[in-house]
Amino acid sequence: MRRTLLAMLGVSLLFSCVSAEAQGKIFKKKKKDAAPAAADSSVAPDKVLYDRALVDIKKGRHEVGRLNLQTLINTYPDSEYLAKAKLAIADSYYREGGSANLTQAIAGYKDFIVFFPFLPEAPYAQIQVAMTHYKEMAKPDRDRTEAKAAEEEFQTFLAKYPKDPLVPKAQQHLRDVQEVLAEGDYRIGYYY
Repeated sequence: MRRTLLAMLGVSLLFSCVSAEAQGKIFKKKKKDAAPAAADSSVAPDKVLYDRALVDIKKGRHEVGRLNLQTLINTYPDSEYLAKAKLAIADSYYREGGSANLTQAIAGYKDFIVFFPFLPEAPYAQIQVAMTHYKEMAKPDRDRTEAKAAEEEFQTFLAKYPKDPLVPKAQQHLRDVQEVLAEGDYRIGYYY
């Protein structure tokens, strides 16, 4: 009986020590995380929101990042990070992938082009619209809607921004899209 009681007391003492050590590590980690937040108090709050959102997006927490960016847009409408936030939201949808997210990405990029047509990031937004359609493009014997949309968007990019550094990439992808469309036309003609 005594041995059992001593064994149980020893086990409970061991668990309490391990538990206390684990709690100490957790509390130390929380203290380390709290220190940078205090240091950032001198930085503009819109920059803090923007940086935090980018970190969330990089770590795969797209929804949290988009929520922070949307908070930045709504709370600080005159922020210097407004355009970057809108573009980052669209990029987040693009990176996350999936049909619904790519549709949201297209809408976000097009909004960026409408609201900020003269910023240096506008050509990037235009080529991303085209790349989104390109990503959704099917095989030559399937639906051609996305291929035609990609062709149109690449041609728009080349017409609007002929001297942009992304022109060679756009030309190559445009050739790829046109080859897919031509292959589809050939197969249709060959069948009939």
